[in-house]
Amino acid sequence: MVSIHGDRPFVFRLWRLLEYLAVLATLCQIRVASERVHITVISGGFSDIENAASQMQCYRSSPSSSASRDFGRTAPIPSDTWPEPPAAGSFANSARPCFEPEDERFTRTVNVGDTGVIIQMIATGSPGCPFGTIVWRKDGGAPVSGQTTTTFTFSNPIVAEDEGIYEIHYSNMRGQGRGALYRIIARDCPAGKWGPTDCTRICDKCYNGGVCDDETGRQGINCETVPDVCDVGYYGPDCTDKCHCLNDAPCDKITGECPNQLCAPYFNIYDGVNCQECPGAFYGLGCVQPCHCDESTCDKVSGICTGQCLPNWVERDCQTGISSLTSIKVNPNQPSSLTCVVEGKPPPNEADVSLYRLMDGVRGDSGISRNQSSLDASGEKLMVVFTISQETSGEYECALYGDQASLSVDIMTYVLPVLEAAPTVTASTSSSLTIEWMAWNEQTDIGDPPVTEYITYYRIPGGNWNDGQMVAASMTSATLTGLDPDTDY
Repeated sequence: MVSIHGDRPFVFRLWRLLEYLAVLATLCQIRVASERVHITVISGGFSDIENAASQMQCYRSSPSSSASRDFGRTAPIPSDTWPEPPAAGSFANSARPCFEPEDERFTRTVNVGDTGVIIQMIATGSPGCPFGTIVWRKDGGAPVSGQTTTTFTFSNPIVAEDEGIYEIHYSNMRGQGRGALYRIIARDCPAGKWGPTDCTRICDKCYNGGVCDDETGRQGINCETVPDVCDVGYYGPDCTDKCHCLNDAPCDKITGECPNQLCAPYFNIYDGVNCQECPGAFYGLGCVQPCHCDESTCDKVSGICTGQCLPNWVERDCQTGISSLTSIKVNPNQPSSLTCVVEGKPPPNEADVSLYRLMDGVRGDSGISRNQSSLDASGEKLMVVFTISQETSGEYECALYGDQASLSVDIMTYVLPVLEAAPTVTASTSSSLTIEWMAWNEQTDIGDPPVTEYITYYRIPGGNWNDGQMVAASMTSATLTGLDPDTDY
């Protein structure tokens, strides 16, 4: 195979010279409008492809100082050819190859983010194939480390850089050209998505072998020619609208409505009858689960994030963090408790969870103790309860793994209820007084509900207050006893 480089249109003739073996010569006339063109030449017998000396000779119709040629194992990608364009990505192997693709194809299109991608070759057992050490190369480069079987495994999700020509050969036979080539084309968007820069648009159905193009959404000859009956999973007048039903159930061929209006994960019905992709930072079945990151980095199916976690979730995938911090509202100067809920698969340990009081942005833990912890039924959420033994009002912060994630909350204390109107004396003796009052009213009196009880106090004018009778919230009178005769209270 030879690559011809040029900077302007030209016509050239090319043939293959072999010194000792029969030759299948190729005579081509190609008009080139691009800067680089690849021509595949097939010989009728063995030739040492790693020895380029005098193997290829190219003659141009007119000289050009900027044209050059090189030798290598690359697949041709035609562009603006004449009179007939060859098949895109086509190339030829030896008539007696040592390897062949198991799927009998030489090209495969994958998507960025695809997992479990492999290139599977089979050893043909042709005469002269040694069954020795297997070598894989990408784009004619150095041997790929760790790939020594007939299966080339992409251990990580596909990225754009995985695109290229993959070559397999026995370590001592590459020069004989009896290996095999396989081209991987990587779409820049995840499967089923397209759109410049963000890949947020959903691919429509392409027919007649068309492929969803990264930037236009469609590619292929007659890919918009609609069949008489929509394929399963599509609907609409052009059969190009995709159904999004639970368990891939077929939808109504006209409206797109799913059976029982049950949508696939990360789809839901917001208006009309069609299932629509989860809006904003939500994902999962019914679009009710919140993402833990910026919505642009959240996978709408799994909720896994690729960065920009919210402050209460831990980088990098945002799947471990603090889901809630709640407090109990208490009366002033009474002990309180806060519950910090952390989650993950598996959840963090109790010792990884801390609680602090924030005073002018400075952490303190005086009077705070870890009380108890428990897992929920799923085993993915750990609830850690902290007790606060002294003044409780103010801002508190739950922290995970030191300061990798945090969530804060203000503890509120009740404003004690106070009656606006003074009580009245309804009966008295030489040593007792019976008083009565109007029931506390949330609209007109001071304080926070609910009222749980009334406490009466009494004193001699200018003296200290003494505790009187305590009565239930349902009562509006009390009797003070043990009073001194002829004394003002």
